[in-house]
Amino acid sequence: MEDVVIKNGLVVTPIGIIKGGLAVTGGKIMQVTSDELLPKADSEVDAGGNLVLPGVIDPHSHLHRVGPGPDFPFSEAIQTESVSGAVNGTTTVVSTPYMPIKTPQQLPTLRELREGGNKNSFINFKFNTIIFFDSHIDEMPQMVREGFNIFKFLMGYAGEEAKALGIVALSWADFYKAAEMIARIGPPAIQLIHCEEPEIRHMLAKRLEAAGRADLTAWEESSPTVLEGMHAFTAGLIAYQLGSLLYIVHINSEESIEAVDYLRSKGARVWAETCSHYLALTKYSPFGAMAKCSPPLRDEAHQKLLWRAITNGTIQTVGSDQCMITRAAKEKGVWEASPGVGVMGSVLPVMMTDGVNKGRITVEQFVKICSENPAKAFGMYPQKGVLSPGSDADIIIVDPNKEWVITRENMKSALEYCAFEGYKVKGKVLKTFVGGELVAQDGELVAKTPHGRYV
Repeated sequence: MEDVVIKNGLVVTPIGIIKGGLAVTGGKIMQVTSDELLPKADSEVDAGGNLVLPGVIDPHSHLHRVGPGPDFPFSEAIQTESVSGAVNGTTTVVSTPYMPIKTPQQLPTLRELREGGNKNSFINFKFNTIIFFDSHIDEMPQMVREGFNIFKFLMGYAGEEAKALGIVALSWADFYKAAEMIARIGPPAIQLIHCEEPEIRHMLAKRLEAAGRADLTAWEESSPTVLEGMHAFTAGLIAYQLGSLLYIVHINSEESIEAVDYLRSKGARVWAETCSHYLALTKYSPFGAMAKCSPPLRDEAHQKLLWRAITNGTIQTVGSDQCMITRAAKEKGVWEASPGVGVMGSVLPVMMTDGVNKGRITVEQFVKICSENPAKAFGMYPQKGVLSPGSDADIIIVDPNKEWVITRENMKSALEYCAFEGYKVKGKVLKTFVGGELVAQDGELVAKTPHGRYV
């Protein structure tokens, strides 16, 4: 007898939509078929004719709190924010953990953080780690052997800004050396980059601040889209020359989209991501500095470009870029406020509302973008990201027609604010299973203890 059988659903699989359900044993999917062929189980779940999908994989988050005030360590943040993810359909999250800058070796800290996550997370998780020094590059092969295969480069920060954020400014020589190592290791080792040329951005910000500008649109003007495109093209050329695997986070410009298309036409292996807030919010947000992020929110014309790039496959994944920033750190004004907007639970409602329900993408494309592609990019497929026999039973049941409104309260995040506050959405998660266990139902956590694991 199986542990769980889900029946009466529209199951989205790699070969199409199956009217029926699936069977789960020992945390794995055993069978996907029509209802009459499903076996008996200890627990039977009626999907009510709704969508049965692989859980969302959020490829981009920062699950540690930054000041002012006390830090919010990963082991605490993963507990609260995994609830936010679970109730809104995210079953795996990739996070950038805070690493002490002067740590010459990262593996001891990564192992400790992994243990803390295994004890506290209600969903599965994976790390990307920021590379600062040559010693970190030398450590990459061992990190990959232990499952830490994602390496991030914050090329968008330099000088005093980098120092204030507690990071080391990196050169293109650093990036190149790391790309050489990633090419030698091969998949699943992958290099992430935040694209945003910092020196020009810093100059423009000082100019606008001196002119008395202190609004969210000034923040957007300080980082014109060409600055993102400059880095995207440079990083892509390096990846193309060396044969390394590259992933560009939070794309938000036409220039980056064009760079990705060109680089792929030459044979470069480049993954492209955007984020839910760039698809739903604009620089005219009434929340002001609460909606400050890097790169900045832009206008509706840019949103249309991003959706077009999603539709045609240039942009392949969508993340939240969840940042655990205190309200006090956001209330300092546009120039002093810490950048960061995302809420982990925003990915599914935004993609269902503005993607599937507006006819921009199909539900099959939703699954590819929000589950399959991030699993493939980070070496988790087919363990994750698909409803197939042998895959992990990370499953969500979604009512695509359920209308609701995003609030800070129903996001279940520990953040004291929500830039999506009042956003009307269509598409609601009814049940979330992680490893075959029911974790969340009807917007509430139902699991008694955390059982998410590092992937």
